[in-house]
Amino acid sequence: KARKYKRCMDLTSSRAELMEVSIEDTFEPMIQGYIILPSIFGITSSLGKSITMDADGTVAFGMEFTTTEIGQMISVLTSFISLAWCFSEYNSVQKNMYLDISGSPFSRIIMFLYMFFQVIARLTAFLMFTLYWGPGVYYPVIIFIFIHTKIAGLLHIIFSHDWAYWRKGKYLKFFHNVI
Repeated sequence: KARKYKRCMDLTSSRAELMEVSIEDTFEPMIQGYIILPSIFGITSSLGKSITMDADGTVAFGMEFTTTEIGQMISVLTSFISLAWCFSEYNSVQKNMYLDISGSPFSRIIMFLYMFFQVIARLTAFLMFTLYWGPGVYYPVIIFIFIHTKIAGLLHIIFSHDWAYWRKGKYLKFFHNVI
């Protein structure tokens, strides 16, 4: 009974952490990416020009970024890392900590990389969708994310076992899991 209670509390705690990190770290790369994405081609071309090779085979890096560009890239990167780590931690808790970094480091690193690239792909897709509407028009992506969240919550209700919480009268637990 105590083990079952601990598992329930671990899942609840991990899900709450996932919600917190998602709220804090999803909006930051969306805004920073929205600002920096149009100039990313200039950044990548300057990166390509900054790497040179001398006649003796020495490779030199001469990257020049503004402090704003560096700050934006660090901000986006740290948000991606924290989102990926939190998602992989949540999956580890769901698997009874069998994929914990101390128990299975190689599996956890692979899972983290998978989550990292998944976060990058999803946020880039949202950014491309946002840029379709033109500069400064950000409200369509907010509406789309709201609709996306409602549909994902409905699908979670349909395909999960959370109706048991509703039937037992644990409405807060039900809404916590759906959100």
